[in-house]
Amino acid sequence: MPVNSSGAGELDCVLPVGSTGSAVVALQRTLNRCYAAGLAEDGVYGDLTKGAVRKAQRAAGVTADGVYGPVTAASIRHATWSREIPDRFLGCRRYTPS
Repeated sequence: MPVNSSGAGELDCVLPVGSTGSAVVALQRTLNRCYAAGLAEDGVYGDLTKGAVRKAQRAAGVTADGVYGPVTAASIRHATWSREIPDRFLGCRRYTPS
């Protein structure tokens, strides 16, 4: 998933409930910044993360199943971050492959 200003990231990953790790943290950061989800950024894809993904999916007009996959990745807004200044949030945007 895109997490930096260049848009680099994975759009073909699938994250269902029960997933853990840095990809989940990146998703939680995006949901917090772009959809005001109020999630703990703990890297655990639980029911609260699923609910926040469903909210983002509804806002994007795609099937709200709570699973982050390629369609969701291409449809929701993602947080973008500066490569030059650590943790500098640049805004939210939809990912468009170059």
